Amino acid sequence: MVKRNFVFLFVVLSQALLWGTISLAQSPISARIALESQEVYLGASFVMQIQVEGAESPDKPDLSMIQDFAVLEKGGQQNSRSSVTIINGRMVRDDHHGYIFSYELVPKKLGVLILPALKVTANGQTVWTDAVRIKVIKPATTDEFKLFMELSDHVVYVGQPVTLTMSWYISKNVNEFNFFVPVLEQPEFKTADLPLPADLANNKAYLEIPLGSDRALGKKTTESLNGKEYLVVRFKKILFPKQTGEIHLPQSTVAFNAVMGLQNQTRRNQFDRFFNDDFFGNSLFNQQREVVKKFVVASNESVLKVKPLPVEGRPDVFTDLVGQYSMQAEASVTEVQTGDPITLTLRVSGPDFLDNVELPPLNQFPPLSQNFKIPAEMSPGKIEGKHKVFTQTIRPLNARVKEIPAIPLPYFDSAKGSWETAWTQPIPLKVAEARTITAKDAEGVALMVQPEQKVLETQDSGIAYNYEDLSVLENQAFYPSVWLRSPVWMGLLAGMPLLYVALLGWTRWRLNNDSGQEKRQLRQAGNVFFKTLKSLSPESAEFSRDLLNALRQYLGSKLKLKAQALTISDVTQPLQDRGISEDLLNQTRQMFEQCEALRYGGSLSASNATQLMDSAKNLVQELEKKGKWS
Repeated sequence: MVKRNFVFLFVVLSQALLWGTISLAQSPISARIALESQEVYLGASFVMQIQVEGAESPDKPDLSMIQDFAVLEKGGQQNSRSSVTIINGRMVRDDHHGYIFSYELVPKKLGVLILPALKVTANGQTVWTDAVRIKVIKPATTDEFKLFMELSDHVVYVGQPVTLTMSWYISKNVNEFNFFVPVLEQPEFKTADLPLPADLANNKAYLEIPLGSDRALGKKTTESLNGKEYLVVRFKKILFPKQTGEIHLPQSTVAFNAVMGLQNQTRRNQFDRFFNDDFFGNSLFNQQREVVKKFVVASNESVLKVKPLPVEGRPDVFTDLVGQYSMQAEASVTEVQTGDPITLTLRVSGPDFLDNVELPPLNQFPPLSQNFKIPAEMSPGKIEGKHKVFTQTIRPLNARVKEIPAIPLPYFDSAKGSWETAWTQPIPLKVAEARTITAKDAEGVALMVQPEQKVLETQDSGIAYNYEDLSVLENQAFYPSVWLRSPVWMGLLAGMPLLYVALLGWTRWRLNNDSGQEKRQLRQAGNVFFKTLKSLSPESAEFSRDLLNALRQYLGSKLKLKAQALTISDVTQPLQDRGISEDLLNQTRQMFEQCEALRYGGSLSASNATQLMDSAKNLVQELEKKGKWS
């Protein structure tokens, strides 16, 4: 009977696998576009999915035809499922094979834009999605938030660095912001970042700004505009215009959620079934929930006029330096012998951005190369404050050298509109002749000691008497028979198994100890959180950060995860796996978002901070009760 059942199960599974393979290979594919919304604000991002049916591993779609939207890939995932149903001995198998590509799109201009049909290829088949119309509307203006785009210059030469400054004025708490700066994607520019400030470490005034696939470093300040106080987030980028003419810089936008106020939220609970009155008071189960509204704020537009560099007077060696530059030279030593190394340090000063500065090859500068040996390689230079510093080792070739000559740095002076050359000052040198090394010095003949002359002696007893070393003797110290007679060797041979057993026992003890420690942390996580909560000060500027860290530590201990950088996305699925309800999960998400919004977007009054602490306490108490922790 068992054998018959096994054969039946084998046949069923084989047919199911065969049917699945045939179905996957032969089923037609289809593709469609799904959008988060078909009416969006200019500069606001929205989600686009390409849903493929009939294939689990389609090729990545070709998005090169999308011109009116900035596209950021957000990954993909399989969307397959299957089921087998047996009714009256008849097996019915339902297979669904699919894949979903996800993208984040940002419209580049106003009006009704067409998202073109996109080609999808899978299993040797090619299909097209339908084209989709998307209405892009202009963001409304408000005095609560403003965005300004400024250029350091509006008339420049091609290749001259221009500083782009974005300033976001904020008068309410915000979160989940997303900048869209289309000028950074324009092919007319090459972009770069300013050097990081020296006080960046542990300075909470700085904020990392995501810019699509790029990032910028923003700094928070408080400023007054038209008599109103704002929190200002400001970041800068360097633009290098690559072509001449008038370049239009379109509006930049920032999309974000703003906290417009708080409203009471009543949460039903299990006691409602037993107490249909106000015995506990509504305040016990009431919470204040943030009223959040989405905003999109647009900046001003701007125009940059780019002039060509003049052809007349252009130097033969030019390293694309446009601006105003100077250079100083310094030698590590000034009294040397011929052939001795001298470290030459060249310090270049100029515009705010110096990362692009390169020096002409020094070995191609005749006044220097005629009297010095110069390697072809040169250090790439490094930024030190407002200078870029290069070092090069040079060696004087003869004693007639009296100085390191002045070294030129050609550049185009954007202020004067002319070709200029920055020169270093000559550095006086004293070079002495080095002692000539003869072949005798190289061979070391003078230092050789004549070997002692030995006289061969004739021995009457045979050739064995001519051996003078001990190699003729056989060393028997490492024979096994010697090991067995030696207490030291016997100790070593017997000690190895004992050492192995000791290490094995220690390892098992460590594993048991780690497991016990995790269980203790799991049991004590709630008490640790409540103890930490009591130590927090609602008036502290770091209150929201400390509260969020305490919540992360609690969830990390409960879910056996690293707590330092936990996000709501990290804990959502593990909490669901432990039976946490959707309502309690939403409260956890709101607590994360509120703490992060306060951390980056503003401060909180002492009374509101106390309410937030009460909400966090209630949240953890509910998690302790409802979670299936083990």
